[in-house]
Amino acid sequence: MPKQTFQGVVSQIQMNPTTVQSVVTYDTIIEFANPELKLFPGMTAYVTIPVATAQNVLKLPNTALRYKPLIAAEEVLALYKRYGIEEGEGQRSAGPSAGADSAAESGALARSAQNMPRAPKAETAVVWKLHPDNSMEPVKVSLGITDHAYTEASAILKGDLKEGDDVIIRSVTSKTPAPSGIRR
Repeated sequence: MPKQTFQGVVSQIQMNPTTVQSVVTYDTIIEFANPELKLFPGMTAYVTIPVATAQNVLKLPNTALRYKPLIAAEEVLALYKRYGIEEGEGQRSAGPSAGADSAAESGALARSAQNMPRAPKAETAVVWKLHPDNSMEPVKVSLGITDHAYTEASAILKGDLKEGDDVIIRSVTSKTPAPSGIRR
């Protein structure tokens, strides 16, 4: 029955967690119609439980939310100022391992970060719109729900962004050819 979908409603979440390999699970009871008796008590199922939906919204690829232009910080700040974004408005935290100089430091920071609470979800972000002349425009957006691949832009706070506009998700640079010569 891997290709078959059953619709149901969560009726109970049992508050006795089970932890296996650092993954915490909760047994959940889902009520659904089973007129053909295809499913039996105790069967395991892969379940998707939607917690929010949105229709007719502008969705942004999460890669666009993480994109940082390959230009100097001064140029980024000049573009922010040109398009009415205040200094620091579009900057997002780099996380606990930013600036680690060695693998040992990075590992120690990662271990200590496991015990720290997660940073609160960002409510706004700056995405970079690509114009037909290949110039970039920062656009500040308010973020809505996400499916971890795309995120809703619930409002455009600064700039102009509409369906069909190109947003930058990565920079592609040409590799410089290696010096040629005879190896000895």
